[in-house]
Amino acid sequence: MKNLIWGILLLCLNSCIEKDKNGVNSVSKTIPFFDPVTLGSSGVDASLNITATFSECGEWGGHRENLRIYVKPSDKKNYYLDYLTTNINCDERDEKGYNIEKIVVQKTIK
Repeated sequence: MKNLIWGILLLCLNSCIEKDKNGVNSVSKTIPFFDPVTLGSSGVDASLNITATFSECGEWGGHRENLRIYVKPSDKKNYYLDYLTTNINCDERDEKGYNIEKIVVQKTIK
């Protein structure tokens, strides 16, 4: 009798699960990884910035790389990536003693 009750309970629970046309259980809903509104499509200057600073010159620093992911307000369907990398010669300094940075690559990728 106990096994019959468990069998009926499992049968009822299994019949309540929704299945799509292919017979696969549809449980997950798609959630966008980047929401265009939070990346600037609403007109607000919002973006995802990733900056890496390296130290090949020791305590005086080194080159840096910057990534910026954003959405333009006029084009809400596409994501844009600005990429900037610089180069530093550790032996050259300006009159204030800072390293001289030279831009090596500056790109915008759609």
